[in-house]
Amino acid sequence: MVLGEVAGLVAAMSYSIQSHLVSSIVTKSSPMLVCLVRNTISMILSFLVMLIFSQNVFPDADLKLYGYLIISGISGVTLADALYLYTLSYLGARKSILLETLAPPFTGLISYFYLDSTLSFIGWIGVSLTIYGIYIVVNAEYGQQKGQNNQDMPLLQQNQQDDLENKAKNELTFTNLQQTQSNNSSQIKEQSINSKLFLGLCIGIAANFCQALGMVLSHDAMISGYFNSINSTFIRLASGILCIVIIVKIKGQTIIWPIKSQQDNRIFFISILIGPIIGIWSQQFSLIYTRPEIVQTLLATTPVFGLFISKYKGEEMKIEYTIGSFIAVLGVAIIIWF
Repeated sequence: MVLGEVAGLVAAMSYSIQSHLVSSIVTKSSPMLVCLVRNTISMILSFLVMLIFSQNVFPDADLKLYGYLIISGISGVTLADALYLYTLSYLGARKSILLETLAPPFTGLISYFYLDSTLSFIGWIGVSLTIYGIYIVVNAEYGQQKGQNNQDMPLLQQNQQDDLENKAKNELTFTNLQQTQSNNSSQIKEQSINSKLFLGLCIGIAANFCQALGMVLSHDAMISGYFNSINSTFIRLASGILCIVIIVKIKGQTIIWPIKSQQDNRIFFISILIGPIIGIWSQQFSLIYTRPEIVQTLLATTPVFGLFISKYKGEEMKIEYTIGSFIAVLGVAIIIWF
């Protein structure tokens, strides 16, 4: 296996670990501010590394190549990263990671318009398998949450309803009212789950489209030979951060440190080292030696690493998760290799 493929797998593992670390933080803080602070620290560290190794920050390349990196940074860093953090807050790490398998099909669609090439019939079968695998995992998770909500009704309340039904007729109205309130509460909970799931899926799909667009544009700049993994990462992060600052200012949001607790800060800094630094550097490095579709396929193995992490954390591993992940990754492999 060549360097590009190894780097792609390292990036996939880094993103998987990062997702599990950050998922507990974004539910307590603003995802946009978390994205801004994280990318700013990553950009500063990238700049320091370039100074240490005396690398050229802005090589003498065509402005068009800089444009590719800038747009790639806005799409793949700002939009994709921010939307992904929102996805984590709605769906959690496991489903958010699995949604990343949509990026290779999007890469194929973008390549059709950008490079005038399209997927074969077998490739579109792979797209269908990928989407079906995602559906299996998401549907299994929804069923588990729904069952848990049904179990949340206190047994004491059910026993009280049984007792009230055996009382005089003048108490039947109260009993029916209590039962109606209980049913309404259950329906509200179910509607809340459906809305949260749907919104999380829409945001996750948008995040992966932005990631695919950034990947295709970044590849064009990387194969030119002017940029390496570090200075290209710095340019992408810088343009992405500028875009985030503009969005935050338009929203009237105050730029503050988003993490409150000391423990969350430790987790946050570890996630920065693993994700935006090791992950993005490895991803950019792999684009020098490998086509973007293949890199995206390797990044799609993130759910496989996520399964091992979830197992290590002691989370319940339903058979549907394993089957769905296998089908999704198999679909991605078909898209690229056939």
